[in-house]
Amino acid sequence: MIGQKLSKEEKERYKELAVEKNGVDNTQKFTNTGESIASVQKKIQDQKAWKCQMMENIQFLCKTDGQCRNFLIMKTNQSLEEDSYETGFGNSGGQCWPSELAIGVCNLTRGFVPKSCYADLVDTKNFPLGTRSKVQDSVQETGLPFPGSELFQSQHSDYDRILRNLKKFIQDYIGEDEKYKKTGLCVFVYPQFLHHTKSCIDWLLKNSKGSDKGTLEEFFYPLKYYSVGQLVLGLATEAAALNPRYGNRLITETYAMELLQRGSYNYVTEINCDFHKQPANQDKMSWCAKNIVIRTVKLLFDEFVPAFQIPQIEQHELESLTFKIPESKPRPITRSFQSENNDNSGSTANIVQDPVPGFSGLSISNPGPDGIFSEQDFPDALGDAAGWTTATSKKNGRRGKGN
Repeated sequence: MIGQKLSKEEKERYKELAVEKNGVDNTQKFTNTGESIASVQKKIQDQKAWKCQMMENIQFLCKTDGQCRNFLIMKTNQSLEEDSYETGFGNSGGQCWPSELAIGVCNLTRGFVPKSCYADLVDTKNFPLGTRSKVQDSVQETGLPFPGSELFQSQHSDYDRILRNLKKFIQDYIGEDEKYKKTGLCVFVYPQFLHHTKSCIDWLLKNSKGSDKGTLEEFFYPLKYYSVGQLVLGLATEAAALNPRYGNRLITETYAMELLQRGSYNYVTEINCDFHKQPANQDKMSWCAKNIVIRTVKLLFDEFVPAFQIPQIEQHELESLTFKIPESKPRPITRSFQSENNDNSGSTANIVQDPVPGFSGLSISNPGPDGIFSEQDFPDALGDAAGWTTATSKKNGRRGKGN
């Protein structure tokens, strides 16, 4: 079995590993699913090698200037995960059919910045025969539209557009970083969703039909998917080295993931995607990919901005994601009329007219019609640049109860 996949030299090496102390050749021994013991051992070795490389690369990225580096957090949802008939060690699951994806940037020094998140729905149009009940269960759980539903727009089935936007986001934030050129481009994912995220991107690649399909495959196939828990450990180790007052209690990935499971930002509707902002879908906001990405970044800010002794700025707060209309813009016109009850009470009611229809504030993490941001949507920098002011008042931000 292994001879079909390995070179002659590799085959001999793994044959030696497969021989037990009593001299039994494991290439002739099989699991109850028909997989050779030698093949299982190879998967174990590959898994160990991958984890060691991941930890080394993350340590390298966090070392020295980790507090200034861009780290990309990614989350996908799927309408279906197909059954896998390969049940041996190392199997992660079957092919996933995506329904939503989001990616955001975490920079501890800069905080939330314009264009800091890209989110999009994905309409797979259909699904394999015999899986309707599983798809229905997933739709009920996440609140996302059923594949092929009229709730999707045509752009949500343009897989080349989605991949191009995702590629542009990754290149813009980490493509020119010299350290990423050495380690390879990578995104950080919750460890329990590593397979799902990679599988969703693979599905988009398989179903893309554009002229740049080859270019997209060359970009995404080498892309690495690392555990965000290991990123937390890497940042904690570096923070403890730079700041002796930081009591690093994050010694295992389990402790690191507990940090990211805090629920203080789970019910902030303002950070939802457009679909989950709708009142009918807000009860499923805990599944919103964009919500998960942004609140993960915020939790990293809460832990590591003080740990690295980085000055706290307004861009570290969720409220900085919403821009107010600047004073120099035309203000809403208010006029009064007398109460209709003619009771001489002098009561009045106000009619507010917005001189710019639909212009009531911008969310920096919502893309335009093409799914990507345009330069005119935002000023070149936050704050007073271009006459914009940020919403920093805590009373305007909504924070719900934790889990």
